Amino acid sequence: MMRGKRLVIVLLAAGAVLFSGGALLAQEAGGDGAAAQADSASLAAQTDQVFAQWDKPDSPGCVCAVMRDGEVVYSRAFGMANLELDVPLTPQSVFYIGGIAKQFTAASIALLALRGQLSLDDDIRTYVPELADFSETITIRHLVHHTSGLRNLWDLERLSGRTGRDYDSNARVLAVLSRQRTLNFRPGENYLYSNSAYIVLAEIVERVSGTSLREFAAENIFGPLGMANTQFGDDSRTIVKHRVQSYGPRAQGGLQRYVNYHDDVGAGGLLSTVEDLLRWDRNFDAMTVGGSDFIELLLTRGTLNSGDTLNYAFGFWHREYRGLKTVYHSGGWRGFRGRLVRFPEQRVSVAVLCNSTTINVYNHTVRVADIYLRDVFDAAATEGESLPAPQAVSVSTGELETVTGRYLRTVRGRLWAWGEDDYLARRIYVKDDTLSYFRASGSHEHKLAPLGNDRFYMLGTSRAEVIVSFTPPTLGQPRQMIVVEDGGAPSVFDAVEPVSPSPAELEGYLGTYFSEELDYEWVLRITHDGLSMWDPRTWHEFALAPFTRDVFSSHGWWGFYTFSRDGQGRVVGFTVDTPGLRNLKFVRR
Repeated sequence: MMRGKRLVIVLLAAGAVLFSGGALLAQEAGGDGAAAQADSASLAAQTDQVFAQWDKPDSPGCVCAVMRDGEVVYSRAFGMANLELDVPLTPQSVFYIGGIAKQFTAASIALLALRGQLSLDDDIRTYVPELADFSETITIRHLVHHTSGLRNLWDLERLSGRTGRDYDSNARVLAVLSRQRTLNFRPGENYLYSNSAYIVLAEIVERVSGTSLREFAAENIFGPLGMANTQFGDDSRTIVKHRVQSYGPRAQGGLQRYVNYHDDVGAGGLLSTVEDLLRWDRNFDAMTVGGSDFIELLLTRGTLNSGDTLNYAFGFWHREYRGLKTVYHSGGWRGFRGRLVRFPEQRVSVAVLCNSTTINVYNHTVRVADIYLRDVFDAAATEGESLPAPQAVSVSTGELETVTGRYLRTVRGRLWAWGEDDYLARRIYVKDDTLSYFRASGSHEHKLAPLGNDRFYMLGTSRAEVIVSFTPPTLGQPRQMIVVEDGGAPSVFDAVEPVSPSPAELEGYLGTYFSEELDYEWVLRITHDGLSMWDPRTWHEFALAPFTRDVFSSHGWWGFYTFSRDGQGRVVGFTVDTPGLRNLKFVRR
């Protein structure tokens, strides 16, 4: 347990919540009130255990708050806000909340639309004419739902030699986006999560309203809802009381602290607390800000040109957890991790904010939800809605080896496709006599339990059920891997032939490559007997690993580099594909 000031704060906060709620119930309901108070204390004690490993004076940690029927029933902190100054976290600690900010940017756009100051179907170049004319109309609605086709900013910046230590602002972001001449796809044709889109939205808010996003949100959202500790941080030099420091592990052991040099807002940039986030969440029932039309608009999902409905709305995901509808968003940046999830039909919301890259905020959030919705989940299990995992069968290592290899998702005959969550490249291999499934993005490994007939059940996933099956190769068609999540539409991956280029073959790729859209060049050279990308301006370098013929992958940057050749077979350039960027061209000089 922690000592001194930290213990006093936690006890006072816990006492206030438990005493006020429990005493009131006791007065109104006698014995039932005492039982309710005991139940509340039990739920709180169970939730404390979820975060117990962070409840110490030499560790970063988390703050968690739970709301039920519009009332905060739990709000506690674990760990330290600042390890250098020995400042503990409290429910009033102010975190950088990353992508959770998008719902407030989208809400600002929604308010302007409902007031008639803009239309969601307006061409964005009406407000931001410096963006290129892509011969395709990108609407504000496309930006909101991540269907614009705009390349993701952070992917562009990494390929421009920039790092997290470089200063950024909305003005600089727009300058980078204004150089782009091609899109990832036609607007409305596909979904691809884009931070660029939300920074453009922030600029539209400013140009339409005449005030910055920080000022607009403060006046129209944060102020009316009493969110006194929330603001868009468009000036990193601003003094913010109770601001939290973030941390991550060092390669040589111990922790390092992160410093935020960024002043860009819209995609992120919001500072807030768990209690303020629940004040915002309460508005979806109370409708203090915007009224029913506003709430209905915020929860409206996007649609593609095909008519397919997305799971994404105005900065919110619509999905299910253990059979219950949820509305949520997560966020993370330079050591900060956060998640705000609402179970609208049960009127239960959970907010968790943490300040270390080592903390799995998703797991902590759903464990808290399991505690406060235990009766609902128990009833669902009784009714047979929660199904056990399929029964595994015994398969020899030799049989497992037949499906191992590298796989890439294909769409309309082209490799390098994208899903809603990540870049879809996979590697299948045998490890400890068990088939393993490795996702290139995020370095996630899952065990596959055999079900027979080349079908497998994925273990250790947060999703309810993932079935992976393999089809044998046929004439003109490679082996395929088919992944089905929760009985949904299948994702199909083609096996690709691995290669091992000789030193002489690697020599053919060497040279300087330039991108006009980035106004930047990289040098390909051989380091440690392998191909590498070297930045002559920053001296940054990373290895390229051969994936298949003329295709190299960069594990650290999640990228694939596809080289092109002229009629004589000489390498003349390459294109880059990453989670948020497609077909960015570099030409060999």
